[in-house]
Amino acid sequence: MAGLLNFWLFLIFALGITFGFRFPHPLLFIIFSLVSLVLIYFFYKRKNFFCSDICILLLFFFLGGLWVIPQAKRSQAIDTYVGREGVWPLKTISLPLKKSTGNTFYAVILPFNKKVYVRDYTRSLEYLYSYKVTGKFSRRNYQDRDFYTFWVKKGAVIRRLPSPFWDRYARKTINYLLGVFKNNLKPQGYRFLASVLLGRREVLEDEKQILTNAGVAHLLALSGLHLGFISLMLFFTLRLFYLPFRKCLIISVLFLLVYTFLTGMAQSTLRAALMCSFFSAGFFAKRRVNLLNSLGLAGLCALIMNPLALFEVGFQLSYLAVFALIVWFKMFPIKAFANRLLGYVWGLFSCSFCVTLFLTPLISYYFGRIYLLSVFYNLVLIPFFTLLLTIGFLLIIFSALGFIAQSIGAILSLGISWFISLTEALGSFRLSYFEYRFSFYMVWVYYLGLIIGLISIRRHLFKDKFRKG
Repeated sequence: MAGLLNFWLFLIFALGITFGFRFPHPLLFIIFSLVSLVLIYFFYKRKNFFCSDICILLLFFFLGGLWVIPQAKRSQAIDTYVGREGVWPLKTISLPLKKSTGNTFYAVILPFNKKVYVRDYTRSLEYLYSYKVTGKFSRRNYQDRDFYTFWVKKGAVIRRLPSPFWDRYARKTINYLLGVFKNNLKPQGYRFLASVLLGRREVLEDEKQILTNAGVAHLLALSGLHLGFISLMLFFTLRLFYLPFRKCLIISVLFLLVYTFLTGMAQSTLRAALMCSFFSAGFFAKRRVNLLNSLGLAGLCALIMNPLALFEVGFQLSYLAVFALIVWFKMFPIKAFANRLLGYVWGLFSCSFCVTLFLTPLISYYFGRIYLLSVFYNLVLIPFFTLLLTIGFLLIIFSALGFIAQSIGAILSLGISWFISLTEALGSFRLSYFEYRFSFYMVWVYYLGLIIGLISIRRHLFKDKFRKG
């Protein structure tokens, strides 16, 4: 257990959050936390390290429950005000979209730290500004999850609040990049690049459904693919100026952290940025980095920052996907191929197959679909998508040079159009997916069967290897 301490602490802390959310009794969690501390000291003094480690896990379980209770009560307090008009401070976190009668966007209601959908009939609320607004909450329940809408009617009293430095910087930077995309790309290209580079998926129209039908909507989520590509691009660009290796690494990590905040700190982005930071820290400390420990530490940090993130679909899918990749390639390492292209294709297929195998029940449970052919679609679409990302960064780099930027934009617009058309054609096949929703218990049965199956296969392979050896 000691070799994977961070990972176990993450799992136990997450389990504690789940229990604390369901059974919000802070006094019990405080008492059991204190008892765990006493037991840790007791067993440690007697050099019974196994029992002390178990008590450490118990301590993190109770701390997880204790940590989430005030956050959950704060978030759930919004129910008291549903249907009642009031004045609320909020911060807009998505680009306002113009509808026939008003604007729509997402905002965080600051007293509750709650994300809500806003219908603004005044058309006066802008992106990344904070306001005090008169409005009314409504609530709807879908698949046992509550969703809230904040209604701002015409003539509502609105007062803009002072913006902190970071919001002003983020707003200025994002508006500049959106302007670059809008001035040099066709509308479809603008929407696509704003989504995949800035996380502004609200601007997408038919493109989102097209990628969803093909089972490759994960390309729209800012994640390890995007951040890994960005950090490598920046790192090798800095190396062209003969900067020392360590300085290039530090600058790349700092840029990733800034980029994560700039794009709204989505869970997949935050996880990738934290893991990259821990890898870099391990490099500087000249220590071998354990992948599962890095994943666990990233998850622990994310849950400390926002324990309610555990219940978000994006958090669950992001961390489970990375866990699947780590465990899969630990159990079934890829052998070297004489042909590099064949090795690349096999590696990409293995990644896609592994992630699909692990995520299928969750995707079915939340979205009611099972994708059959996305494993094969990824072999074509991911390399194409990576090429588009490369050209997209070239557009940003040369944005100040009008003619060059226009030329790159024309090529990129054409490439994005081809990419969307290809994705639409692939997603239109009848066997691309079928509608089916896993029940909660089916999800657990699936994962139990998957664990037993993988362990059995691994043991069988180990026995064959032992006999041959």
